[in-house]
Amino acid sequence: MTSYLFSWLREKFAACEPAAFERLHPHDWLVWEAGRWHPPGRDGRTLASGAIAPPGSGESLAIALRSDPRRPHLTLGRGAENDIVVDDATLSRVHLVLMCPEGGGWTVRDAGSSNGTRLEGALLGAGKPEPLASGSRLQAGSVHFTFLDSAALLERLKAPPVARP
Repeated sequence: MTSYLFSWLREKFAACEPAAFERLHPHDWLVWEAGRWHPPGRDGRTLASGAIAPPGSGESLAIALRSDPRRPHLTLGRGAENDIVVDDATLSRVHLVLMCPEGGGWTVRDAGSSNGTRLEGALLGAGKPEPLASGSRLQAGSVHFTFLDSAALLERLKAPPVARP
C-alpha cells in the first residue's frame, strides 16, 4: 500500500491540472485524518487516539487505494497482517474491509470489530457492505478517515491550508 503525507502531496501537486493529476493517480484515496494522539505506555505496544484534530492542526496521510482483480478487497486494522495497518488501541486486529469488485465502486464493511465502524455517523452492521461515495467520512474505533476520488483529493490539495491555532 502506498501512502503520502498530505503536506508532501500539496507541495508536489497543488499547481497540477486536474487531467494531469488523474492520469498520474486514477485511483481512489483513503485519507487518514490527523487526530489527537496519546503516546503509548512504557510497554510501547499500541497508540491510543482521541477526537479528530481541528483541520490544519496535524498531518493527514493519504493512502492510494488500488484495486486488484485477483484480490478485490483491502483490510484495515491494527494487526500486521492487514493491507492498511493503523496502530491504534481502538481498532481491532482486523477492523474493516474495503472492497472494489471488477465493476468498480468501493464499499466498506465492518469485520466484526469491537469498537465498530461508522459511515457518515451511522454504525455499520458487521459483514454488511455499504457503498462509499467521494467525500464519505468513516470512523473506525476513534480513527477518522475520508474516502476521496482523485478529483476530490486534488481539490482538497489546492485548498489553502488551515492555519494552526
